[in-house]
Amino acid sequence: MGEEKIRYVVTKERFSGPDIGVYDTYGITCQAAGQMIRIRDISTDAKKVTRMEKKFNRFGLAPIHFYDVVEDMLA
Repeated sequence: MGEEKIRYVVTKERFSGPDIGVYDTYGITCQAAGQMIRIRDISTDAKKVTRMEKKFNRFGLAPIHFYDVVEDMLA
């Protein structure tokens, strides 16, 4: 059997908050084995989130580590 294909994709959403109004924010969706894992509202900095996504795809980050790695990269 072939190796499982894991793909990370940047997503953009528009949110609003009572104190800050409307803003665009970026998250990442992991697509693996027919399932999707989504982390929303990671940052308003598109470049930062895109760098994360590129690293995850380049190194084949296992979905089980997705949340922890995002948390570590934001710390």
